Amino acid sequence: MTMFTRLLIAAFMFLSLGGVCQAQTATIPLHKLSAKSIIDLKCIQGDEGLSVPVAERWQVTGARLTIKYSNSISLIKEVSQLAVQWNGYTLSQRQLDPLSPEGEISISIPPDLIKPGYNNISFNASQHYLKQCENYCSSNLWTSVNLKESELVLTYDLKPVPLSLLSVSEFVFDPKIFPKGSVNIITQDKSSENITLAAVVASGVARRFDYREVMFSMTQDIKKGQDNVLLGDKAFVESFLAARGLDYNGIDGPFIQILHLPGPNGTVDRSHALLIVTAIDKSRIKIAAETFANMTFPFPGGDKMSVRGFAMPDIPLYGGRLVIKADKEYSFKTLKFETTTFSGLNPSTREITFRLPADLLIRHNQTASLVLSYAFGAGMMGESALNVAINGKNVRAIPLNNPNGDFIERYRIDIPTYLFKSGTNVLQFSPTLKTAAKECDLIQAGNLFVTIFDVSTLTFPTMSHFVQLPNLELFMLNGFPVTRWPDGYESMVYLPETDDGSISSALNIIGMITQKNGYPLFGISVTTEAPDGWNGELLVIGPEKSIPDSIKENAPLKLMEEAVVRYPVIASWEDDVTFALSTQKSSMGLEYGAVMQFQSPMKKGRSVLMVTAEDSATLEKLSHALLDPGVQSNSKGDLSFIRLTPPDYDVYSLSVKKKFYTGKLGKISSAELFLHSSPYIYYGAIAALILIFGILLYILLKWRKSRKMRNAGKLKDAF
Repeated sequence: MTMFTRLLIAAFMFLSLGGVCQAQTATIPLHKLSAKSIIDLKCIQGDEGLSVPVAERWQVTGARLTIKYSNSISLIKEVSQLAVQWNGYTLSQRQLDPLSPEGEISISIPPDLIKPGYNNISFNASQHYLKQCENYCSSNLWTSVNLKESELVLTYDLKPVPLSLLSVSEFVFDPKIFPKGSVNIITQDKSSENITLAAVVASGVARRFDYREVMFSMTQDIKKGQDNVLLGDKAFVESFLAARGLDYNGIDGPFIQILHLPGPNGTVDRSHALLIVTAIDKSRIKIAAETFANMTFPFPGGDKMSVRGFAMPDIPLYGGRLVIKADKEYSFKTLKFETTTFSGLNPSTREITFRLPADLLIRHNQTASLVLSYAFGAGMMGESALNVAINGKNVRAIPLNNPNGDFIERYRIDIPTYLFKSGTNVLQFSPTLKTAAKECDLIQAGNLFVTIFDVSTLTFPTMSHFVQLPNLELFMLNGFPVTRWPDGYESMVYLPETDDGSISSALNIIGMITQKNGYPLFGISVTTEAPDGWNGELLVIGPEKSIPDSIKENAPLKLMEEAVVRYPVIASWEDDVTFALSTQKSSMGLEYGAVMQFQSPMKKGRSVLMVTAEDSATLEKLSHALLDPGVQSNSKGDLSFIRLTPPDYDVYSLSVKKKFYTGKLGKISSAELFLHSSPYIYYGAIAALILIFGILLYILLKWRKSRKMRNAGKLKDAF
């Protein structure tokens, strides 16, 4: 056997067994792992950490951590240092030099310290500005870690995909994959029926990726280098696989299976999966698709499954991820806040994150009830306190002023509901623990603690579901009003074009809505025909020239043959904007896309959300931009114009069209609604009532005085 023949055989074995095995690199900016861009380490002992996701399918072969920091120029170098730890192991220590207050640490991390799952990076600063009698929490004691300029670079190989369906939720669609996931869905054609099925599959995949960005595509062939889902009836699936040298039979109903991804010329990519979702006929494929979308529990363990039946539970209105209901008492344990002890001189902050339905009518005369059970240690100074904040606004400082310590049960705080907001809310606990020790005393911090018990509760009052639209902010919060029913019931996606860019854009947006609300959109439908007479919520996704004028003429930016553009001229303190109208023949250009919301011309109280751009390629870029948290947080009003310049996007938002209301008033009266929606009239009515009461009281007192004077005069005349 010649050397050339041996090399050929070795190359073939490599391709057939390993597939794509080249080392890959993931660069993780540390600010992507935290809500903060700067970590401040304060007092004589400051520490804070970050969780680093490492995907199950990564075999890490190397890692380098680069940290940028700055420190106070008042520190004493010999007794001040910054330590960086990985999962509790100290990787590096660096003295904090006041003469060189800006520094960089570059650390090579041994691969055996890196485990699949979430790893912890912690920064520990021990810092002093005096060798004796120093204030333990002086403003001189600080070190800042710049997360925007710090990064972790991981080098890894991809492990072979286990041929087990439990790997679907634990290995293939893993939210720890960084920076994003990519999934291709293979169908026989681009019919509205197949796009609807692909939307169900994409919704289930996006839910498994949690908040991690995931990009979708829909093709008629395998996409190399990523996971693929083969979706169709038995005849299509069998012919598709037979063309790639795979004999496939045994499908006797809705069926799901996992294979390694077939490649050209009989090769196999074992590092990626081909997931088969099929049935004997088209009428039963949705059962397989919905089952696949719901496989979030690690079962079954085999590589295939025949589905005999599938039923969903009753779905309540306004449900979804982390949503709390009115008039229901939630214990902290239910809200994933276990009994927590804050201790030491500089305790960290803990939070409870929850969501309120997007269309709650939050009134100013209602309160939410926070009932705390807590204990604290002895020997603390009177200014020690447990600070409570809502969405970054402090609402109460609970004194911890008993020198003997105490155990308090059912400490109640009534919090005005206007401090909360639709969508995500954060309840924050930040203790300030002060010792009675003097500056020259030996500080014993073991008694400095406060414990919040998980039997503490949070309760919201009854509120009506009634909200003013258009409001893109609510859509970006959780997909409202598409998610009024969590599964997208009474909602439709209209695709005027079925090119690859338009379909990918629709799947990306459906995935985003699912991740926001945490519930797969089984009830949503997709149509390629103009939805005349549709009475529900409508999402229109397509290039601007493909959208019918009957829809575009109601939009805040009328992109018809002669576009009608409103340019803002004057904005008052009340956010009332005066617009100049321009009628013009123009185009959006290839650097911009638009998202618009307006009342449906087919049904009052229903909305149309239109996502459009110059062409389908730009439209797909727009769908990627809508996954960006910065774009989501800056999209407001009824029109957001987005400049597509990743990684930094520019968002221009306006409120142009008239407002309308949607929802149900519940027990609130029309008069209450009017006063709530018109606060100046409400305050004016109160002032008028006070004025009228004052005038009546003045007239009454004047009348009584004159009467007394008359009676006194009569009495005088009698004598």
